[in-house]
Amino acid sequence: MLISSIGLSLSGRLHKMTTFIWSVLASLLAKDRYHVKPKLTWKQKLLRLFLVLGFVGALILLWKAYNSDLLRVQEVKVRGGSHLTESYVIQRSGILGANILTLNTSEVEARLRDIPYVDTAKVSRGLSNMVYIDIVERQPAIVWVSGGSKFLVDSSGKVLEEVSATPRMPLLEANTKGDVHPGSTLDPKLVASTLTLFSGLPEDIRASVEKVKYTPGVGYEIISSAGWTAVVGDDDRLEAKVAILSKILTLGEVSFIDVSTPATPYYRLRKS
Repeated sequence: MLISSIGLSLSGRLHKMTTFIWSVLASLLAKDRYHVKPKLTWKQKLLRLFLVLGFVGALILLWKAYNSDLLRVQEVKVRGGSHLTESYVIQRSGILGANILTLNTSEVEARLRDIPYVDTAKVSRGLSNMVYIDIVERQPAIVWVSGGSKFLVDSSGKVLEEVSATPRMPLLEANTKGDVHPGSTLDPKLVASTLTLFSGLPEDIRASVEKVKYTPGVGYEIISSAGWTAVVGDDDRLEAKVAILSKILTLGEVSFIDVSTPATPYYRLRKS
């Protein structure tokens, strides 16, 4: 009887405990499943609406400002040009009317350096809608004659432009292979040698020189309007050859000179 009563007591307690645990779990599940967020007041709803409208309005204003004339390049100032006109540089830059905030100055500088006359270019933003372009131009050093056409070439061998008239500067007629056009690069050694030949002559003799001819395998030849021709040969010891040539020209009416071998020069006087 005692054992039976104890068993009933334990059974009752277990039932109550089990019921309690299930009731707690059920309440927790019901709370998570059927949890309802508190409703927003009309003031909170209105505030959210204003925030959304303000964000959209700000985006619209930014878009309009980005595409407005206020941020467009309206004026370009070119500095450092003498051979190139300002209008030509601006046209080649392609920046007039571009957005000043998104302007890629490195790309513009690279585009300007494609112009044969441009050695260096620097693009910078100024106040308001102003952009500055600072360029350093290449300077013509000689006239290069090829295939009947004349080109201005700088000291590095860069072909700057084709010309019809012949400027007062050293002229080289080169019988070399390859296409010659503005933007191409020729052998700078030929340019340097031509300048050495001209600069080494006395001024009065230099003024009478019509041109320097260069033929691969033969070398240089100087042709003068005074009636003499000088064979110089290759570019070895050019300064010494020019010095000997200058001395020989003081001996009288010379018609032909060969200083290709400086140790044994040869010359022929003009027949009277």
